[in-house]
Amino acid sequence: MEKYLIPNVKSDRLKFFNSITEETYKAAYVSKQSRFQAYLNGQRKFQWEISSDIEKIGKNVGSYKEGTIPKENLNCLRYREFPTDVKVEDVSKCQRALHHVKGTFNEIEKIKEKLNNRKRELFDADVLPKSWASSEISFVETSLTKIDRMLKDTEKLAMDLEHVMHQLHKRFDNSCVETSERKRKARRIIEQRYKTKRKKQILSE
Repeated sequence: MEKYLIPNVKSDRLKFFNSITEETYKAAYVSKQSRFQAYLNGQRKFQWEISSDIEKIGKNVGSYKEGTIPKENLNCLRYREFPTDVKVEDVSKCQRALHHVKGTFNEIEKIKEKLNNRKRELFDADVLPKSWASSEISFVETSLTKIDRMLKDTEKLAMDLEHVMHQLHKRFDNSCVETSERKRKARRIIEQRYKTKRKKQILSE
């Protein structure tokens, strides 16, 4: 088994590759034999990509639950219920928050589809696990459990935001919303110009 370990690993990716080698070897080597190295390489890539995607999306979902949208100045917890101090600006903010959350939901569903497609390949026609697949089945099922939890959290948040969005649209007509959005974008342009100008000044000092 040692010959399949990567020596002198330093990166997280290569450490991960080594961390799954023993279990993959125990499960698949006898059945795969000369084809084991190719299978191991495929597993390393597949499991690393899935694990990395789950970690990345998990951080986003965690941020949503804490109330923040990554890279956006938005408090999505404000829109879990109709705000008591509601303003016209809340329409575009809630809309942007909902756009982010739905985007994440779609990403999670794509990962789930990929995992389910792979899971079907790990069982034979009698729905029995293939002789070499036990370690991979364990990984896929653990990943699906994490994915389902994130889907549930994200779907609930999206439903709350959609409900508030509907109420906001009833409170403010389109002309008010469009005027507010134009002003927001104009402010954003001014802020960006100021930041660019300030950056140039600092670099020239």
